Order: sequence, then C-alpha cells, then structure tokens
Amino acid sequence: MALSIPRVLEEKPLDKIARVGARCVRNVSAYIKGDTLQGGYMSSENSTQKDGGQKGGGRKAGRGFMLAALVFFLIFAGNIIIGKVSVVMGATNAVGFGDVAEFLILFAAVAMFIGACLARERAEKKTSA
Repeated sequence: MALSIPRVLEEKPLDKIARVGARCVRNVSAYIKGDTLQGGYMSSENSTQKDGGQKGGGRKAGRGFMLAALVFFLIFAGNIIIGKVSVVMGATNAVGFGDVAEFLILFAAVAMFIGACLARERAEKKTSA
C-alpha cells in the first residue's frame, strides 16, 4: 500500500502563493466587473438575483464601497509616489500628506473595502435564503 502525498504538500511554496494570488486577482476583478458570488466562486452565469432583477436597479451590492476604497487607495498610492519622487529629486521639504493623514487615508480604504465585502455577503445571504 503506497502512501500518497497530498497535492498541497507537493507544491512549492512560491507556486502555491502565485496560484492563490492569481485566484484573488481574478475574484477581485470579477467583483469589480459586477459578477456575483455563487457557492463561494465568482460566476457570471448566475449573476441575477432570485427575483430576476439586480439589487438597486442593476447595481451590485457593495459597489459604492468598492469604488470608494479604490479612490482612497489611489490617493494613498499617489501620495507615496509623489513623496518618493520629491525625495529623489532632492526636495528638502516634505511633499504630500503627513504620516497621520497617510494612515487615515489607508484606514479609510481598508474600511471601505471591508464594507464592500460585508455588503456583498449580506446580499448573498438574502439571495440564498
């Protein structure tokens, strides 16, 4: 009787990280496009609710939160890039937001992302119930 090694243990750690990362990117891009969660996976075939319509007149649950998170994150990333460029160019004064403002912007992005996830889960529970 031969012992079989589970596939998870046979994979190299970097391969597993790359596979999980690719799945996350696919799920986030599908979420932003508006596909719905069905059985834990993104599926565009079953993108309508049980009543045949979309929540909010065609809008997906949590889309506003997701867009707000994207805006806050782009502001945060832009500030980081502006600060780095100013340091490389030799600026003596700090350009961009301060440390506390950076933290608050990133915190707002994370809070909006969590809000989008919770709204999506709540909508999924309503449609499955």
